[in-house]
Order: sequence, then C-alpha cells, then structure tokens
Amino acid sequence: AGNAPAPAGPSLPLERYTGVFVDSTYGKIQVMLANGVLRAQVEDERPVELEPAEAQRALARSRVEAAAAVSQLRQALGLLPE
Repeated sequence: AGNAPAPAGPSLPLERYTGVFVDSTYGKIQVMLANGVLRAQVEDERPVELEPAEAQRALARSRVEAAAAVSQLRQALGLLPE
C-alpha cells in the first residue's frame, strides 16, 4: 500500500475549530473565524492568525484534557472505568 501523502489542509471545516477554550497556562483562549481566517485571542491580548494545523492540534489537546478530567472525576467518585 505504501505511505500515502498527508492530506492538505485541515481535516474538519474551519468552523469546527472555533470556540472558547481554557488552558491551564494561558487561561481563556477564544478561537474565531472571519473571512476564512482562524484567529486566536488569549484573554486581553490582540488576536493572532492561526494556521489550520495549529487549530487542529489545539482542538485535539482540549479533547484529551477533557477526557482526562472526566477520568479523574470518575475515579474520585469511585466509578469503574468505561
């Protein structure tokens, strides 16, 4: 089968990367889409343009952190892993 080249561009529509995310280091980060360009704004800083790959990594990181938080809560409540 060989190695297939990596797909060009993000794997999701850009709208799926938008939202407000909370990071333990940076605080609240708002990711917004305007005119086909993703921008991230940390707290009171100026928005910066994101490359789609950066947004995809941030989304994946937030999903991993959410899953870890759910796991910790389940353990604290004495619930068995799924």
